Amino acid sequence: DLALQVAGVPLTMHGTIGVTPESIAVRGLAIRSGPVSIDAGVQLAGLQMEHPQLAHADVSGTLRLDEIGDIVVLPDNTTVGGTISFQLAASGPLHEPVRMSVNGGISLENVHASMPDLPVPVKRLDGSVEIAPTRISVDDMGLWIGSSELHLHEASVTDYLGLIADPTGGRTPRVRFTLRGPLLNLDELMIESPPYADD
Repeated sequence: DLALQVAGVPLTMHGTIGVTPESIAVRGLAIRSGPVSIDAGVQLAGLQMEHPQLAHADVSGTLRLDEIGDIVVLPDNTTVGGTISFQLAASGPLHEPVRMSVNGGISLENVHASMPDLPVPVKRLDGSVEIAPTRISVDDMGLWIGSSELHLHEASVTDYLGLIADPTGGRTPRVRFTLRGPLLNLDELMIESPPYADD
């Protein structure tokens, strides 16, 4: 168990670490700090081999944006809220990321924000992202910003691991999506550029 303060914010960690000549395992790792909650377990195998393997990695967590000001300094006149949660599981050869198996998801619930750089507040962002070994997909994600309402339907990104592992490689991710909404108020969303000063 470990308890300390980072920049005045309490941080607690507990878990167990097991080490053998062949593997390293972290079990029951729990990290808590203000609005951040993370649980994880990781095992590396084949340490004596040329290419160790990620036997498994399971990570889940929650970020409560309403309390984010407890651990970071927000710009003036900025407010954020809502909840972001995630769960990821991965395994496979570390030296060949394109062959790794990655599964999980990310969920956004009532995420909202208001800040000077935004022309109008983001009233709500709701939806979930599903992650599979060869595909990232979004069934329906809704965004309410100002008086506008938009929905991202049947969105997907395929072969995304190839881009992460080798951006110059031959695999090209493919993106497909449908964007719908009853109202898109461009007058609200467009930011006026300051006029040019006369010489």
